Amino acid sequence: MVSNPLHFPGIPPIPANHMPVPMLDRDDPVYEGFLYFSKRLKEAGRYIINTLEDLQPRAVAAISDGALSPNYFCIGPLIQSRDRESSRGGSECLAWLDAQPKKSVVFLCFGSIGLFSSEQLKEMAVGLERSGQRFLWVVRSPPSGDPDKLLEAPPEPDLERILPEGFLERTKGRGLVVKSWAP
Repeated sequence: MVSNPLHFPGIPPIPANHMPVPMLDRDDPVYEGFLYFSKRLKEAGRYIINTLEDLQPRAVAAISDGALSPNYFCIGPLIQSRDRESSRGGSECLAWLDAQPKKSVVFLCFGSIGLFSSEQLKEMAVGLERSGQRFLWVVRSPPSGDPDKLLEAPPEPDLERILPEGFLERTKGRGLVVKSWAP
């Protein structure tokens, strides 16, 4: 991967290899979605930014000195709240972890930008199953590929559809698959 620094107004140069992989792959739907929204940015009348001016003064200054000035509002940082059903899933996850021997669990969680195709998720599942290791795996829905839905929260993953047939049953007890988020 290229390590040449990328230059953005208001922030120090970022080595290309520190960028999320989809941002460097012009064939990736996430890259296409980013370009789509970036090109349309000036069409919006107002902008809501998920930060505080005191938290990221250089980045906000770059925005206020640029094309968005003065039509932006800093309202963050916002964090996604969880409903009671999701909270129960979190306590189930922690209880399962507490029941495992210390240092015995492989944890797979790729954060909010860790979106994988159904094929990639199936390959990860095969690898986990063959490894014989205990695991906790946070699975998110594969990206839809629709640029209009890029900024929408992905739907809850249908594990029976996106994982290999019988995977959950075969790995029950030594593995736990959690939908979308883990504490």
